[in-house]
Amino acid sequence: MTLAAKDDAAAAIVLDYISEQSSPPKATILGYGFRSSSENAAFANGVLAHTLDYDDLHVSSGGHISCVLLPVILALGEEHSAAGADIITAYTVGFEIICRLGWQMSRHSKTLGFHTTPLWGPVGAAAAAASLMKLDVAHARMGLAIAASCAGGLAGNFGSMTKGFHCGSSARAGLVAAKLAQKGFTGAPDILERDRGFIATFSQAPAAADAMDTLGKVFASAEGVAFRLYPGRPESQSAIASALRLVNEQDVIAQDVAEIIYETSEKISYPATEPKFSMQYLMAAVILDRAAGVAQFRDEAVARPAAQALMRKFTYAHPVDLQGQEGVLKNERIRLRLRDGREVSHPVDRPPGTMGGEVNTESLIAKYRDCAGSVLSPAQVEGSLDLLRSLENLGNIAELIGPFSASRN
Repeated sequence: MTLAAKDDAAAAIVLDYISEQSSPPKATILGYGFRSSSENAAFANGVLAHTLDYDDLHVSSGGHISCVLLPVILALGEEHSAAGADIITAYTVGFEIICRLGWQMSRHSKTLGFHTTPLWGPVGAAAAAASLMKLDVAHARMGLAIAASCAGGLAGNFGSMTKGFHCGSSARAGLVAAKLAQKGFTGAPDILERDRGFIATFSQAPAAADAMDTLGKVFASAEGVAFRLYPGRPESQSAIASALRLVNEQDVIAQDVAEIIYETSEKISYPATEPKFSMQYLMAAVILDRAAGVAQFRDEAVARPAAQALMRKFTYAHPVDLQGQEGVLKNERIRLRLRDGREVSHPVDRPPGTMGGEVNTESLIAKYRDCAGSVLSPAQVEGSLDLLRSLENLGNIAELIGPFSASRN
């Protein structure tokens, strides 16, 4: 996903910002052909990992995990020449910490208007960094304490470049916190569960000393993650899949369409300051291209006159049986009114990979090829896949990162 966002406007701004920093070249900005400090690399790669909203989601904890953890782990891993097994361990440690905080806090924090990923993201990133840096327990606790004071992120910024910034800033904060802790910087060792601490403050739930009680006994990673097969918000995945089935089954082309109607609750909307995150554009792209991959989410694709014309034909409808409902809904429907007077429709079904559904390996490999192919040659894509399949045996993460350090454009 990081590579797929390489040509996004947000990527250009972040790259310009990083290039102005005077930093030792220790870690790779993926796909750009230059290196910076591990802090800068974690920030830049974290922003890009979430820019297209194409990354994974852990359903029960309510947050995105890989877009925060992997930028930290890859940056530190490159700086410290970490082995693949250490990368896997660090990811698992961060994953388990994030999920436990999410289990404890997610429902309350969302109600308060927080984007949950940058709430526990810095803490999980600090845990992953502490694992990779092999900090002892006392220093690791301090790293988590420091990172807890970097938490935040407003759901009101969804649909803008700032949503990706939430993830990049979380990755950087966790990495910086671990490095400061290693040098002796201090924080409250019980900050997660204490009065006026992390859990109590951000969730307004009772302070919970047992948030980590099952750590090492019950593994959140066994639940797995929800993989998105299309770019865009998690809530839009079902709509994209259903629209693809509709236009293919009914052989609909853009010139046929008079109106696009999305039947849902009046409480469900997809506000966006960027059109590529809007339901209007998602439906237009599917109708035009019968596809929803990286190419459809480029700025130039959004700007196409044909796409803009279809977006103006979009409208919401709110049937009585859906009014007042929130969350993941049943009975949503996509309807297309055609110029010849016919109307075709399809229910919005949850496809494989969406919000916790199973997805096959072939689909994930196809997604990887689509994303990585924007930077790597076909031979490099297949070579990197081979390395990823045997990551636990990799002697130095630099072997995997190397091809991503050069840009094809």
